[in-house]
Amino acid sequence: MPDPIQGATTGIPLGVTNTGQTGTTQSTDPNTASQTVAPATDNANVGQTEALLVQIMQAANNAPSVDEAKIGALQQAIQNGTYQVDPMAIAKKLMGLDTSSGGGGQ
Repeated sequence: MPDPIQGATTGIPLGVTNTGQTGTTQSTDPNTASQTVAPATDNANVGQTEALLVQIMQAANNAPSVDEAKIGALQQAIQNGTYQVDPMAIAKKLMGLDTSSGGGGQ
């Protein structure tokens, strides 16, 4: 059985890689002129990408990293002894995390 890793079954000689790109093709017939085929090109709009990145950075910089009001309210409730933990809500959140991560909830 030929070793496919070494390319013995691919039809491509060893040491030659097929990039799929087109380029200059020459005919072996001296009476036929060589043909030039334009290579395939990729397009990228750098200006549009840069503008999008600037918008993302501005939004990230303007977003508050911490909700100070919520933290203050939680700290006050803990200090007063009025903060209540709902174990069922925590369990539901944990189950939701498990099922959304592909764990199947099992």
